[in-house]
Amino acid sequence: MKETIPLECDRYALAIKVLEGTIEHYRVAVTRPPDRGRVRFVLNGTRIDGELRWLHANSQSLREIADDRASVMAGVYEKIDGTHELDWLIYQGHAIVARDSRQALTQQTWREMPTTLKFLGMGSAIAALMFFLMLHVPYGWALLFGVAGALAGSVATFALVMCLGSIGKLWNCFRRRRVLDLMETVMARYLARSSARAAVEPDGESHVS
Repeated sequence: MKETIPLECDRYALAIKVLEGTIEHYRVAVTRPPDRGRVRFVLNGTRIDGELRWLHANSQSLREIADDRASVMAGVYEKIDGTHELDWLIYQGHAIVARDSRQALTQQTWREMPTTLKFLGMGSAIAALMFFLMLHVPYGWALLFGVAGALAGSVATFALVMCLGSIGKLWNCFRRRRVLDLMETVMARYLARSSARAAVEPDGESHVS
């Protein structure tokens, strides 16, 4: 283990850990598409879990690194329930696994919010109009307006779920901002060290690319 940083004000994790070693017992959940599942492996005696879709990770690349018995460094959260969740992984001076930064995640969420609200408003308005018309037209037309209203209501419901998810994501970024920023700082520090070490040739001469 390279480093352990205790966390006192986070309800999600107890500590940030930096581990170094080879990936052992690599497993990936079978999903469709394949890069949206969960991975599990052991690093330096610690079992680590990670979700590929949030980590922008390629399961095949990770398996190749595990098969090569290559040395890696990983930043993980030690969660309150005792498990460890992967946040980033460095191999040969490059971060091949890394979550979006807090700033990038916040900006992306704000960019998507107007579109979500537009679908929520339009879907709700159309659904309300269709159901209103359904109550004031002959039976034959009422069925058609009812179906249209149900479809519009489904769009509005989906947009509402997306909107609530975005609000939750923004709240999580705000509530855990210090911890998320700390993890990014730790990754940047080890990435710089790893890059500097990878730039030195075996005979001790610096290599400039």
